[in-house]
Amino acid sequence: LEPRYAFVALLSIRSLAALYTPISDCDEVFNYWEPFHLLLHGYGFQTWEYSPAFALRSYLYLFLHVILYVVCFPIWSLAQLVGFSLPVGKVATFYIVRFGLVGLSSFSDAMLFDAVSASLGARRGWVTILMLAGSGGIAACSASFLPSSFAMSLISISIASLLYALSSRDSTTDQLAGLRGCVWSMGVAGLVGWPFVGLLALPMAVGLLRVLPLRSVVVVGLQAAGALGLMVLLADTVMYGKVTFSPLNLIAYNVMGLGGDSTLYGTEPWWFYIANGIINLNIALPLAAALPVVIGLRSIFYPARKGDSSMSSRKNDSLTEIWWIAVAIFCPAFVWVLCMSLQAHKEERFLFPVYPAVTVCAAISLADASHYLSSTPWKFSKVLGRVFLILGVAVHAVFSVSRLANLVSGFSSPIGVWSRANAELLAMQSAQPKKQILCLGKEWFRFPSHFFVPDGPAGRRDSQVRFVKSSFSGQLPDEFHGLAPSWVTTENCPGSPGATDQLVQTDAFSQLRQHIVRVLAATRTASETLNSWNQEEVVC
Repeated sequence: LEPRYAFVALLSIRSLAALYTPISDCDEVFNYWEPFHLLLHGYGFQTWEYSPAFALRSYLYLFLHVILYVVCFPIWSLAQLVGFSLPVGKVATFYIVRFGLVGLSSFSDAMLFDAVSASLGARRGWVTILMLAGSGGIAACSASFLPSSFAMSLISISIASLLYALSSRDSTTDQLAGLRGCVWSMGVAGLVGWPFVGLLALPMAVGLLRVLPLRSVVVVGLQAAGALGLMVLLADTVMYGKVTFSPLNLIAYNVMGLGGDSTLYGTEPWWFYIANGIINLNIALPLAAALPVVIGLRSIFYPARKGDSSMSSRKNDSLTEIWWIAVAIFCPAFVWVLCMSLQAHKEERFLFPVYPAVTVCAAISLADASHYLSSTPWKFSKVLGRVFLILGVAVHAVFSVSRLANLVSGFSSPIGVWSRANAELLAMQSAQPKKQILCLGKEWFRFPSHFFVPDGPAGRRDSQVRFVKSSFSGQLPDEFHGLAPSWVTTENCPGSPGATDQLVQTDAFSQLRQHIVRVLAATRTASETLNSWNQEEVVC
């Protein structure tokens, strides 16, 4: 199966997740969709992590999603022209970004499938693509606007590149290409996405050192870290209005406890990720855990014969070779689950980065176990092996569909309600434009973002969302706000004193300039009510 066909298959399945799966975490809305809305429309809710006083989130991550939106928008428009009934307006932006994210995930996993096929053989490759395509956990999180989901896609590319390097024993050029792909994708995942996944670079570095000299690995690593770190530093410095490096701030808060305590937002027992992994990955999790035992038995009792390409593309499928493949795929997943389990504060999304790695480990276990059964001297061994393989893939897919159906049927109401509210508000504004105040009570965390609250004519903000006092006693998001910088003429400039919410009808360059001024004024202003201790703000 060619990678492009694998990509189309994965994209077709995961596009359904982009359309129908709910937003699983309010952090996705208030830490990513809302600042993203600010970049596009000039306003939105701000959490304390985006206050210049703390600066825990990188704006470079959001800029990449702006680029993703710009790239995917013509495709969405073309689909509408050919007759597809798709959302329009700001709601369309929400779904365009989601489709872009599942596209990235599908591309990275198609690349991972190709790498497994090239390095471990066609049989394992086929089982891998079937398991990846049938994974409900990956499908659901691939549409999420979260650094952990973004890191998941980049880590798939990194592991695939590592496998290419490990399987290219006779080509230095291919090894160096695999090195660059592995290091740069891991660098983007860690420095631009989520800094904590940098932990996964350690076992991957061990795998790279198997085929490449230390000097090459260090040089490429320093190049990637330097270039990406500089881009993050520049983006954060410009947006926060001061020299700051958000990945370091995030690590200082979560790991060293400087300025706050992550356990304020809940703690879970050590087995939380095991239980959660069973829910989202079902049988893939225990199959992946069994991989060291399976490959050990495979090498001892059923070594591959020369020329047997069904299980390996190599001439000698030795224990040593399989061990290094295990280092490339299994060790990052194992190290990640172990380290995350040791942390008191746990969340479902923290496990997202290793979902594909776990699924590939499960596929290899399943493929090899079925091969063992087929190789036994029993009368019906080949039939038994095939039945075991088909049953494993089928059970995984059925449980995954069940999980997705549960998510859609049980948790999609907020997006459905706000989609209806968006349509009603558009109708009201068309009939009689006027200011609207939308009040959020104790279920404020179900708000799917301002992309479901329409703007008025010419981008005027006719509908505003506000929080009302409820039984919730923690900290609520604040509005991005601020005055225009002193070096800008503020006459008729949105965000300045006495200005209206409607953009001044001048040329496109002036409108863009005004928008940039408005955004910078907002991102550089520290709210007086936001704090890092989850304390309820007091408004006098």
